[in-house]
Amino acid sequence: MKTSLSAEQKQSTQLDHHYSDDEDDPSLTSQVAPTLWQLFTETEINESRAFDLWLPQWITSHHMSNTTEFQEICREILHLKKYQSLLDFVDQNSEHKPKHDYDFLVIEGLTAMKCGHLERSELNLKQAHHLRPLELIPILNLTKILMATQRFDLAYTWLNCGLDIDPNMMSLWKLCRELLVAEETPEEDMAAKMLALAQGKKSWLGESLACDMDLNNSLTSTDDNQLAQNQQEIFQKKVDRLEVFYHHGERDPDFLIEYTGALGGAGHYHKVIQIIWQTREPGVVFPLILSVHELQAHLALHKYQESLHLITQIRRHHMANLPADMAPLLDQYEEWIHSELKDSEAHVSKQPVTTS
Repeated sequence: MKTSLSAEQKQSTQLDHHYSDDEDDPSLTSQVAPTLWQLFTETEINESRAFDLWLPQWITSHHMSNTTEFQEICREILHLKKYQSLLDFVDQNSEHKPKHDYDFLVIEGLTAMKCGHLERSELNLKQAHHLRPLELIPILNLTKILMATQRFDLAYTWLNCGLDIDPNMMSLWKLCRELLVAEETPEEDMAAKMLALAQGKKSWLGESLACDMDLNNSLTSTDDNQLAQNQQEIFQKKVDRLEVFYHHGERDPDFLIEYTGALGGAGHYHKVIQIIWQTREPGVVFPLILSVHELQAHLALHKYQESLHLITQIRRHHMANLPADMAPLLDQYEEWIHSELKDSEAHVSKQPVTTS
């Protein structure tokens, strides 16, 4: 079970969801709505790199006549990731800026944040929060701004607000850890502080991450036997904490991944198989990491035929989205199993035949 993933790897949440994941400059000719590009090419300067110089000049010399045109140009500039130009365009045409529009306030707030205009960002995100107090994007980014400006008490206030809405959101707990670091909390105290907050919010993820921090601290031991014992004890502590949530009915897939990973780390392989068997629904494809935890538990118990069957199932159901490092890992498992089966058969064939 050593390859089980951490909670942070499995529950990554993108905050700035209005922006593309692709950080490369988009191809203007193929991905941009035609308006700006057509206006640009009419200048007879047909070079993409000149666009960066042309756009600010066009913004200052043109004024939109209506809101529809304003919003269309905003979308194009945002798509181009010309964030400062977007802010300049909004300022140039402020009378067309939609009032009490949550999405626009968030976009303007995140854009200002990317450009380093933190006061403007904070103002827009607070207005967005007022319109939709249960949305987490403004809360997450307001916490970041307050951290960046070293207003740690206010940052904790907003962090607590977010955890009240979703106590098991990875991005919030990452911010919690960053806050503890920013406040120069001693490393040996960080896990205890995170655990106290997690217990107050009834967060299985927070309690699990607190155990992970203890686990990382244990890696400083130079004695291999002591290191193994420390890790075993921490995994058992994690099992004990997560088991409470399981008995209270928690069955979220991310929780089950974390719980079965802890069970495997503590050596409770039979229970991993039992938990997964109890939660599997007929006809429903199981999450990849849960399937891997089940496979690792069978391998640890030397259940080789069941392991081969699980490898086949994982390949069949998850081949399209199999991580790059998972395919060779499955190959290694399969090769090792066949080697073990071959050795076992050879050992049996050498046993003396007895007659009664």
